[in-house]
Amino acid sequence: MELAMLDSDVLKRHQDSKRLKQLEKEPPPESEEDLREMMVGLIIDKRTFYNEASAFFAEDRRRLAPRGPLKEVQRTGDRARGIATDRTFSSRGDGPLVGTPYPSPYYFARRGSRWRIDVPTAQEQEHDAQQPGLYQPGQAEAYHHCPHCGSLQGGIYEEEPFKTFSGEGRESCDHQWKEITRERFKELATERFNIRWNDEPDPFWKR
Repeated sequence: MELAMLDSDVLKRHQDSKRLKQLEKEPPPESEEDLREMMVGLIIDKRTFYNEASAFFAEDRRRLAPRGPLKEVQRTGDRARGIATDRTFSSRGDGPLVGTPYPSPYYFARRGSRWRIDVPTAQEQEHDAQQPGLYQPGQAEAYHHCPHCGSLQGGIYEEEPFKTFSGEGRESCDHQWKEITRERFKELATERFNIRWNDEPDPFWKR
């Protein structure tokens, strides 16, 4: 999580104000990594901060990024690491946001008898950057229908194949996109736009 991108109010609610005043008298960080470590060190309750920060990003993206379940958990002393599925969000034109999944590492530190989520160290970040498969997005396949104007769009986001069918009044419609199945998407396209899927050259639409 890029802490510098967070809303300042979120960060201020969890900062150690005394430590912040001390840092203001010290020389500024020399690198982005030093700045990041300084900001992380100011956070008093990382778990609460993380929850609020996640909610902030979810609101900005209009829906929460799914993350479970935690897999491949490995423990080394008082630290643990696991892999969870995150999402990057994208859209096409005036369509809905659709999440593309990718595996992302999460770190935890034991404080007394409890485990709490923690940020990775510089060494852990370097190690993760060298691991094949991490942070590599998969395919996001989704299909949506707006019941107000009758528009449809769906397929593989960020790639092809992908199709958009515009209903009457689409340009002025305040869309309320509803996710539907692939089968329903094809049915509606046939009923409302006279699409003949067997004539499509791409076998993706025939399966």
